[in-house]
Amino acid sequence: MGVLNRRLLRMILSSKGQNLAIAMVVALGLMLYVAMFSAITNLEVAVNEYFDLTNAADIYVEIPAISASEVSSLLTVDGVKSAQGRVVRDVSFISDLKEDENQKITLRVISIPEETDDKANGMIHSLYFQTKAQTLASDDEVFLIESFARARGIAVGDEIKIQYAGEDHTLKVKGIVSSSEYIYLMQSDQSLLPDFSNFGILYVRESFAMRTIASNGLYNQVLLKVKDSYDSEQDHELVRKAVENKLDHLGAQRVYLREDQVSSRMVQEEIRGNRQTMSVVPVIFLGIAAAIMFVMIGRFVRNDKVTIGVLKAMGYNNRKIMTHYSLFAVSIGITGAILGVILGSLMSVYVTTLYATESFNVPILVFKFHAWMLFASLGLALVFSVTAGYMGARGVIRIDPAAAMRPDAPQSGKHIGLENTRFWNFWVSFTEKMVIRNLLRHKLRILALSTGIALTFMMIMIPIYLLSAFLDMFEFQYSVMQRMDYSVSLTGFAADRDLTRSFNDYDEIDYVEGRLEYPFEVVNGYRKKATTVVGLSPDTRIYHFYELNSMLPMVFRHNSVFMTRGLADNLALEIGDTFMMKPYLPDREDKVYKLTGIIRQDLGSNVYMSLGTLQRDFFGPDAVNGVFIQGGSDVKGVLTDARSVSSFMSNQDLRNAYLDFLQITYISIGMIVVIGMFLGVAIVYNTVVLMINERTVEIASMRILGMRIGEVFSVIVREIGVISIVGILLGVPLASWALEGIGSYFTTDLYSFATKPQFIDFVYAGLITLVSIIISLALSYRKIIHANFVDALKNQVS
Repeated sequence: MGVLNRRLLRMILSSKGQNLAIAMVVALGLMLYVAMFSAITNLEVAVNEYFDLTNAADIYVEIPAISASEVSSLLTVDGVKSAQGRVVRDVSFISDLKEDENQKITLRVISIPEETDDKANGMIHSLYFQTKAQTLASDDEVFLIESFARARGIAVGDEIKIQYAGEDHTLKVKGIVSSSEYIYLMQSDQSLLPDFSNFGILYVRESFAMRTIASNGLYNQVLLKVKDSYDSEQDHELVRKAVENKLDHLGAQRVYLREDQVSSRMVQEEIRGNRQTMSVVPVIFLGIAAAIMFVMIGRFVRNDKVTIGVLKAMGYNNRKIMTHYSLFAVSIGITGAILGVILGSLMSVYVTTLYATESFNVPILVFKFHAWMLFASLGLALVFSVTAGYMGARGVIRIDPAAAMRPDAPQSGKHIGLENTRFWNFWVSFTEKMVIRNLLRHKLRILALSTGIALTFMMIMIPIYLLSAFLDMFEFQYSVMQRMDYSVSLTGFAADRDLTRSFNDYDEIDYVEGRLEYPFEVVNGYRKKATTVVGLSPDTRIYHFYELNSMLPMVFRHNSVFMTRGLADNLALEIGDTFMMKPYLPDREDKVYKLTGIIRQDLGSNVYMSLGTLQRDFFGPDAVNGVFIQGGSDVKGVLTDARSVSSFMSNQDLRNAYLDFLQITYISIGMIVVIGMFLGVAIVYNTVVLMINERTVEIASMRILGMRIGEVFSVIVREIGVISIVGILLGVPLASWALEGIGSYFTTDLYSFATKPQFIDFVYAGLITLVSIIISLALSYRKIIHANFVDALKNQVS
């Protein structure tokens, strides 16, 4: 081992506490990077394999009715490889449990071909069996989706009962299955969260579906596979348009690609959002670690001036000496990278399992270690540590061997303006004068530490804000913007007056308001998006609209056309712009409307317009397909017994489901807060240790003057206290800027971060930041106790 390498080893061992703290900052950043990127990569790979394994559809067609021959005719469209018709209908699940007495439980019945039960025989969206694949031998046998079966404790061989159009059917569960079509099980894109207990998928033989739930023996949905040669997004879009044109005479309600299907879209949004986050997080942590290493190595170079002069006199050039100090930073970076990869790999097992069991139903999702993660982590750590090392060691170049042998001339003292005041001489204590002088004479130190504390405050503020935002998003959506107790969807269209009158006859119902809700394609130039358009009464008591930024109430008039922020951004629309609405209805013309308002809506994306306008332009007078109801819990019994009701959603049930969802979120946010605290501890601890090492002579002099260790430490504590207050104050605008960026960056047409951080959020972040500072001071206290002040004074020139 060479001379410089032995010296490097001594340097590492002499400051192992600091080195470990910096290495842990690197490790935490890379742990998050490896864990989340591994889990997301595992999810993405597994989903694509799942799609291929089950022969997932490329194009979906929703249509009122279509015959088998017309389905076959779609094979003549260029690019279509195979076509499969099926019957899809929501029915009621009849439960004998007492707690389900007033609950509307929905099963979506989907027919499967009787002759093509697997991918090899051409079935599109074939089912996934945990064991051996099975077929349905008779009409009273069914397959039940695994999520619903697990939530309700239904096993193979159990009998279940469904009801459709007043008829009950008892069926036997032949198998428990999964489907790539329902990786994220939601009833519609208007649903907030999956509700496994109250919504599931039931697969039946085609003959049973045609006999019981089909309309005149016709299909109402078509699945299409595109030829392998049509492998680009543009090719798929061209095929979709061709299919849409061919089915135009049949009144296809909607023709859309796989990426626009609810489940697939939710998965892709999860992947996209996490990729965006993880592209930023490691850079923040590694940047902070690099800044600490830069300061630390700069101090080494200043303190080792004589040693560096001797090394140069012995023939070592600048490059070798700078490399020697840079290797110190590299050793910390590599140590942190190895720890980060190990911890990240362990954490990714947990995250992957969480994805597979709690968030998404991907039965083939398993943990896989990706070797490229190791090299990417090592590469990132090397780039930042080498850069910090060489930047910190630049002072080597300026050291002349001869001049290095002479001690530095003492710095001349500087007076501060306060010293000439009566207040300074009579009211400021000796130790307080020391604190004030040190703060005003070392402005760079104050700036560096306060910046680190500001970054810590920001890192802690982000998860606290997210938790607050999640709660506020729900409260705003379902307590401020929408004020119904129940949202009811009908089996078809009904007359608004008759429907309102019939519901008002029940004493349990306080208020009823009809609505129209239907999917449209909204188009602005070459931009387009499928979304749900909601028609409301101009004097609605249920919906209350607010401006996006000012939160001022907006008046909803008969000519109002409002749009949510995410959708407007997606279509590049501003207030006053015109756009086209294409209905998924036969014999209906496209209509152009003027956007009159962009509203705040945190969950989902919609267009809102007058009920009368929608009725006039598309659906006919007095037509509605849903109602909002205000009333107590007894309303559930009324809605459960109503045959015209397809499904209903209670705000209270939705609130309970959302709070259950937040339980997992609490754990994740708590972990991020702890990581942020550790980041603060590492920053402050390293800064305090550097401060102590640079001021050993000063501290030794204070001890000689009779000050106890506690009094000496109190001087440092007060300095850190002042700097901490400055850092937290700097952190407030920094965190606000970061949160504004997060809101803009992660706003999509599915959700929007319009929540402003509250004062109490900043208070919590400040308190947690102070806790991390106190912990770091407690850890650094031992450095003063064990400091060798005799050596510090012995090295001074009298």
